[in-house]
Amino acid sequence: MMIYNLYTTKEMKQQLGAGTEPYSSPEVLLLNRTIDHKVDVWSFGMTLYEMWSGIVPWRVPGNPGEMLFQSIHEALREKKRPFLEISSISTGLKKMIAACWSEEASDRLELCLCIVSCAMASLRR
Repeated sequence: MMIYNLYTTKEMKQQLGAGTEPYSSPEVLLLNRTIDHKVDVWSFGMTLYEMWSGIVPWRVPGNPGEMLFQSIHEALREKKRPFLEISSISTGLKKMIAACWSEEASDRLELCLCIVSCAMASLRR
């Protein structure tokens, strides 16, 4: 997975297309916004989702070859997200993942808060 905050915004605009599509944020895939460090928060949420659910983001639970939507781009334009109603993901972790997936990058958690929240959730298990 590409860590986008290693580039300046100008460099990032030249690098679009880098990264792994299922983990990329709306601003990266839809090319319609400024890109900053919050793309990493989105990707972190996608990574947590896969780690706890065992499902690649945007795939149908129980059928990993089938996409949840016709395309990730279509889903993002319609403001949809991967399925979070999975029993292996605690309520607190679901809330944190959902906060990582906020439509507006400025509304996403800071990465350090994500890591602390994740550590706290794992201690409660």
